[in-house]
Amino acid sequence: MRRRCSSIQADHAGRAGLPSPASARSLTATVAVCTWTLASAATAAGASPLRVGVMAEVGVPDGGAASVAVTPVSFVRLHAGVAHNLVSTGLRAGLTLVPLSTWATPTLSLGAGRYPEGDANPLARRLTGDPLLASPLLDELGYDYASAHLGLELGRRRVTLLLHVGASRITTRARGLEAELTEQQGSSMPPDLTFSTDPRVTIWTVSARLGLLVYLSP
Repeated sequence: MRRRCSSIQADHAGRAGLPSPASARSLTATVAVCTWTLASAATAAGASPLRVGVMAEVGVPDGGAASVAVTPVSFVRLHAGVAHNLVSTGLRAGLTLVPLSTWATPTLSLGAGRYPEGDANPLARRLTGDPLLASPLLDELGYDYASAHLGLELGRRRVTLLLHVGASRITTRARGLEAELTEQQGSSMPPDLTFSTDPRVTIWTVSARLGLLVYLSP
């Protein structure tokens, strides 16, 4: 009788309260709806006009990102944009609560993103210096992530420096695992071990971002 290994999932999302990873399209749509709702509420209440800026960030697992940031009310900032992790180009979106209007303020940020599958073998060869490295596990590497960060931001008028540190949940599929095991173990691999689907893997890790936000209006 053949043994089948189905999905492997180590998911403890509910315990930490982080948002579940969503598709890039859903993330962008959510940010757009939230922006419109908050902006309408701010206008109706006679609050300060909506502020729009551009933001550049680097971090893990976000990679390098360029985003449009919108501040519909003074204590809420929304952002959405594109990112690159040296393997593929993805999308990301998030929300930051800014409780103080002082030059230096603490922040709380929630965000999520998705990187489509790409070949990570060239990156692994550059990092290891091994020109012959080739792993089936890296042939189609992509992942979703969700993050919760505490931060410190400096500057409140036109330019703001961002430093965010927290935790992230990364979810991916271990594509090529069967081929990798066969390659590593050769004839010693049990002949009746197969996978009915690519195992699902969830990783919890420390994460951080450093960025610069420039508003296009005062």
